[in-house]
Amino acid sequence: PSQPHFFYLSQPPRIVVDLPTTKLGYVSTQKNYSGAITSIRVSQFDTDITRIVIDLAPGTIFNPNHIQLKALSRKNPTRWILRPFPVGN
Repeated sequence: PSQPHFFYLSQPPRIVVDLPTTKLGYVSTQKNYSGAITSIRVSQFDTDITRIVIDLAPGTIFNPNHIQLKALSRKNPTRWILRPFPVGN
């Protein structure tokens, strides 16, 4: 299994997760929400990387050092949990 990578972009605010050595299957490529997360988009970034973009509502701010991406368990390293902790209210 490969380890996903993430980064935070502030303008516009979003969290990007890259999944190396993956191919996008037949899934819905965008889901819209109301709240701090406005949408989640999935695309095939290049031939071996699937990208997930979590679009955030304007004014939502995260400290990149307070975003965690961890494997669900050592026994199952193919499932990951992303935990962003917002700054302020």
